Amino acid sequence: MAYRGATVHAAVIVLSGLLLTGCDKLKAFDELQSNAGKTNLQVADLESQSAKYRQELSELRSEIAGLRVRVLVLEANSSKQQADQPSSRQRLAEDDIAKLNVVIAKCVAVARNLPPKDEYAASFYKDFDAFYNVGTGRVQDNVIYNGGQPARFAFNKCMADRGWPLG
Repeated sequence: MAYRGATVHAAVIVLSGLLLTGCDKLKAFDELQSNAGKTNLQVADLESQSAKYRQELSELRSEIAGLRVRVLVLEANSSKQQADQPSSRQRLAEDDIAKLNVVIAKCVAVARNLPPKDEYAASFYKDFDAFYNVGTGRVQDNVIYNGGQPARFAFNKCMADRGWPLG
């Protein structure tokens, strides 16, 4: 009988262990279900945000298309205004060109007589030249290197001081 009692006792211990293990598994299952519910809520939230962002993207694309149309209209108007304006050659009369050439010559002399910063810059200053290009209607100079920028500045300032600003 003692053997039977020990067997029953061992069986109770094993069954208790199985029940506890089963309870742990049930807890784990409950946690998984809870996590799955949270995950489903997160997925639904992400889907909602995605739909919102798609709508915003659609609105931005519409706005960009509208801006493209506005740019095209502005470019067309700008081209029309440029075509309506007389050319630079028509704006300057022959006597104005002669006056401009005199002012250019004086301002070239001013630029050439600048005191150079160093011996290297002296060549940029003494070789400075400018002229009125009838074809483009613009005053052009021969500055192609940075060393000639002070001479160009002095020339442009001189031209502006004499009523011929070079924009």
